Amino acid sequence: QGAFRDMITSSFISDSKTESMDAKCHMAHLDMKGRTSALQSEVSTDAEELEQLCGKQVTAADIELERMRWDFVLAKLKYEHEDNEKQRLHE
Repeated sequence: QGAFRDMITSSFISDSKTESMDAKCHMAHLDMKGRTSALQSEVSTDAEELEQLCGKQVTAADIELERMRWDFVLAKLKYEHEDNEKQRLHE
């Protein structure tokens, strides 16, 4: 229900707000490109997806989905790191 409300609201966003979101999207893309060494394969794919996302008008729903996806990636990496630490300490 909240996502639907956000989608309706986003269709009435002014041009200056859209430009601001586009600028933030571009900055996030540049920031992400700088961090590709640690997670090269995943981040490369994410950078390409973000580049495609920046080419269209970004809606609140797009931003929320991207945030949820990054939260998942972060949780997965934390789990893998903890698992690797447990294995290393157990050996």
